[in-house]
Order: sequence, then structure tokens, then C-alpha cells
Amino acid sequence: MKKHICPLLVIVVLVFSAYSTLWAQDTSASFRQRYFLFGAGITGQSFYDEAISGTWYSNTGMAPLLGHFKIKNGHLSQLLIEPSFLSLRTKESDKLIPMRVSTVRVVTDYHLLYDIKKWSKKYDVKLGGLASLVAEYKEAPQLDNSAIVYDYALSLGVSGRAARNVRVLKHAAELSLQLSMPLIAHMTRPMYLNRIEFLDPENDLLGDIFGNADIVTLNRYFRINSQLALRYHLSTGNDVRLAYHWDFYRMKDINRVFAAEHMVSFIFMFRY
Repeated sequence: MKKHICPLLVIVVLVFSAYSTLWAQDTSASFRQRYFLFGAGITGQSFYDEAISGTWYSNTGMAPLLGHFKIKNGHLSQLLIEPSFLSLRTKESDKLIPMRVSTVRVVTDYHLLYDIKKWSKKYDVKLGGLASLVAEYKEAPQLDNSAIVYDYALSLGVSGRAARNVRVLKHAAELSLQLSMPLIAHMTRPMYLNRIEFLDPENDLLGDIFGNADIVTLNRYFRINSQLALRYHLSTGNDVRLAYHWDFYRMKDINRVFAAEHMVSFIFMFRY
């Protein structure tokens, strides 16, 4: 049964994304704005992972950002991809045991939001859905044979956004706050002692990850993501966006992990 669950959830996410893509490429005469997003951010990441040790690891670094942003007749869609490569450390390190964790992390969020009945002339409020992927690969050399640890969650949830027009340096701009939360996810964490069944010739890391995954809800996978952004309109028709992101998740399986990220990002929005 588990072998069919992951493809089913992937199909749901792809259908959700394909519908919005077709909607985004509509060439009708209705009002629309389409942008490619390119930028980078200063990210500060930290985690507490019981599969590694009972302490917090943290560090800061740079992360690229890629995506797509679309507004059509008041509806909004956004795809944002954030890969990062960091080496996180703990204050409990010493010269004999470095206590270092190298991470490869990919976060992909897709929002599809719709107008709701306005109760204020100042604010534009939208509600809708979220499709997201959180995948992180960790290597902790101090654990020897238990050094490989991973987090994986492919999820569907809800999202909301409130925005208002402002003036910055005599130019038009938009100030927005966005919140999102997954409700159901296809999630997995390492087995006991981070053991991967490499003795099975048909198994590998990906097979181990997806073979042990389950469909879970908020009690085992809880994530909340927020973004406070200032979108500045340029005279060229393009935009730039300065944003602060805060992301937190908790995964619970045989052991637990708590992870948080703060990011300040600068994104160029190229209209086409």
C-alpha cells in the first residue's frame, strides 16, 4: 500500500500545479501580471534533531531563490524554490569531536490564492491552497555509521495573504503579509539508529526514504511559514521585492526534529 501512496500524492500535487500553470498561461485579454523571480537571501538556519544529538545546531549563509509570480483578475499564484548548502555547528563542539553537520536543503512552496469578499478598502485579502516540499539531507561525521540523517515531507495545506498599497520614495509599492500551513503530508524520517538497509541489493537511500514514508497530519508534521514583503514597482515595468521569511517545522517519528529558518531576501521580478 505504501508504494502507491507517494505516487498518488505526487499526482495530486502535479494536477494542482498543472491547472494553475494553464491558468497562468491564458492569453485572454483579461488583466494579468506575470513575473520570473531571481534573487538571493541571507539565511539563518537551526535545528534540534534527536537522531543526531540532544543539542541545537545553527549557522548562517547565502541561498539562491528562483520562482514565478502571477496575478490574473485578482487571483494570485506563486512558485518559490530555495536550495541551500550549509555546515551547521553547535556550541558544545570541542577539538576532539567537531560536532558538525553538513546539510543540503531544498524548500519548494507553491501558492494558489483567490480573492475573498472585501471588508476593507485598504487591504487586499486572498485565501487558497499550498503545495510544498521540504527535503533535507544531513551528514554528521561524528556519528560514524549513523551519520546519514534526512527530513522529507511533501504536503498540501492552506495559505492566506493580506496586502495594501503604500508609497515608498514617491513610488508605488505593495506591503504584504503571507501565512501558510500544511494539513496533510507524505513524510519520513530515518529508522532506528539512522540505519539504512543497504544490505538489501535492491535498496538505496531514496528507496529507504520512500519505503518508510507515511501519510500524516498535524500531529506528526507541523509547519508554519510566513513572509513579510515590500514589493517596489519600477518604471521599467519590473519589480523588486525585499522580504523577511520565517519558517518552522516539527517532524515526529521514532525521534523528533525541530527546525527553524530566518531569511532576509532580495528578489528581482522580471515581467514578461
